[in-house]
Amino acid sequence: HWLSQAPVGLYSPEGRAINKGNIYISETSPREVGKAYLGQFEGDMTQFLQCRSQEVVSNGLMLLTFRGRPSSSNLATWQPWELKLLSQAVTSLVSKGMVEEEKVDSFDFP
Repeated sequence: HWLSQAPVGLYSPEGRAINKGNIYISETSPREVGKAYLGQFEGDMTQFLQCRSQEVVSNGLMLLTFRGRPSSSNLATWQPWELKLLSQAVTSLVSKGMVEEEKVDSFDFP
């Protein structure tokens, strides 16, 4: 899926990353992170559909494909496999000293 930006609300009032050690929602993410990403998705999807509605001819059709998650899964514990793999790769770069941990903590994948 696509988001226009990393969601707001991923930092504490003091400016510290609340999703420390992650670049997206993961098993270790606080619940607030899942809520922030959900809010960003809802806003972006609404805007996307409003824009596309101007392009579709009367009685026209639009085909959209979406990936889903199990309805019983928690927003904070379900993570697309490719983002999990990317997060593991970035974590490996940190452990090898190739990327600073603070840079990873301040990065959130949109």
